[in-house]
Amino acid sequence: SMSQNADELFQQLITDCIFPKVQVSIIEQIIEMIESHSKMSRQYGEESLTIEQRKRCSSWLLHLLHVTDPDNESLLDQISSALASLSGWGGRSVRTWKIDDNIHITIKEISDVDGDLGYRTWGSALQLSKRIASKDISLEGHDVLELGSGTGLCGLVAAAAGARSVVMTDYLESLVQLANENIKENKLDQIAHAVQLDWRDVTTNSMPTHIGRHFDRIIGSDIVYEVFHAMHVPIVASVFLEKSPDAQFITMLPSRSTHTKDAALFQEQMLAKGFYKAEEIIIDGWEEEKSAKMRLTRWKWT
Repeated sequence: SMSQNADELFQQLITDCIFPKVQVSIIEQIIEMIESHSKMSRQYGEESLTIEQRKRCSSWLLHLLHVTDPDNESLLDQISSALASLSGWGGRSVRTWKIDDNIHITIKEISDVDGDLGYRTWGSALQLSKRIASKDISLEGHDVLELGSGTGLCGLVAAAAGARSVVMTDYLESLVQLANENIKENKLDQIAHAVQLDWRDVTTNSMPTHIGRHFDRIIGSDIVYEVFHAMHVPIVASVFLEKSPDAQFITMLPSRSTHTKDAALFQEQMLAKGFYKAEEIIIDGWEEEKSAKMRLTRWKWT
């Protein structure tokens, strides 16, 4: 059948980058396959297409751009859309994350133009979400504040895993809107909501009135990768974390060789604010299709 031919040719393309001339209808099917694979859910840290396969698909699509009739606008639009998806500039996409057998979260993502670094779900968010779902990090019955929520995966998993309330926060208005869309999409709006939070508005003596309360759990994944973050996150945590022996600030941060000074400064500032490490473990995760070490830390009041 035509679709079988398209399947075979797609496999040939991503394996050997060999592609014979075929009719336009099959080319269109193959382009749809490329776009579908490039947007497919990353489940348990695995990409649907490897970097090498993406390169092969991109090479073929660029070749098609050159040889396609300029009047065939429909095909040219398809090619452009597939290239955009492969490069990560593909506008909005939807992914379903199977965190465990019971928790499946649907996430809309936006382009990195609209969402800065929060536009996609990063590996550290997936690792933190898994531990929330498995109850290694128990948020059941707790009031949770998420810092730098981005697409909102961790906060959504917290809500699905039994948190009493979840407030997700981010600096960019586009990401707050996206998080609220994702909350509604997953029917968790009775438990969770997202609001804008600029860390510069939080000082030792000032809590933003639109949040205006303390939390016994604060979570954050990949929220320290600049000196600014290392200086401000400890202040934010100290203002919002409830002053109780059980209260916890839980971070999942990738161990990047390029950000060791930022990580060291963050730890120094956390200690200076009166926190100590109740637990710290190194976890094998992934980032940008490569294996990576993640540092899970539970901070408590000294």
